[in-house]
Amino acid sequence: MISTSISKELHSILWSKPFVNNGLYDGGWNCRDHALVIGGLISILGRKIGISHGKNMMVKGPTKHFPPIGYGQVGNMGAGHTWIVDESLTIFDYSLKLPKGKKNKQWKSYSDPIVENTKCNNVKGATIVVTNNLNDYESEIASSTHIDDGFRIIYYQEKYELFNPSKALDPFHWIDSPLSNKMKLRYPKGIYVKIIMHLHELISGKAKSVAKKSQIGAWNTISKRSEEDIQRYVEIIEERY
Repeated sequence: MISTSISKELHSILWSKPFVNNGLYDGGWNCRDHALVIGGLISILGRKIGISHGKNMMVKGPTKHFPPIGYGQVGNMGAGHTWIVDESLTIFDYSLKLPKGKKNKQWKSYSDPIVENTKCNNVKGATIVVTNNLNDYESEIASSTHIDDGFRIIYYQEKYELFNPSKALDPFHWIDSPLSNKMKLRYPKGIYVKIIMHLHELISGKAKSVAKKSQIGAWNTISKRSEEDIQRYVEIIEERY
């Protein structure tokens, strides 16, 4: 549904560098930022969707050279994950980012997973597991560590809500991410609508990519878009919702 080039655009705007957040490692996924932007984009394209909240774990099974490894949220971890689903709870998740660097050689040969229609076509052999039971989530994580050279992405869906596209008009309280908390000091609340409209026009060839800019450079460029973006967005969602 979202091309590789659009995914790269999205990541350049919304991913952050990994950091320690209140004593916990944060991989910089900014999943709620992704969910809001993709939710708004899908909405103006005419599709009704929902948002799921819970946890996610990516597990790489053992190989000849490496033991199994997991990356994501364990069951008792306070931090969670957010992703887009359609009316049949099919998953769309564009925020996943694998750890990089010399200490993470197990992940080196893999692309950052893009989940569409509960499939991950850009990672060869990857399978998706979804459960709404926390014990099953932990069991699936454990069993995945015994699948030789396997790659599994496991979701625990704890909460579901219908996506209201008007969230993008006043986004900062709902997102409440390290990225949004930083950007709200620089930009007015309409900035997320401008990101949505930028991506919408990029898909149709009417906007230029900002992926090669720094993150702040990309946001500065998008912030200069016309305020008419906000009115156009409102008109579209009012017409369709």
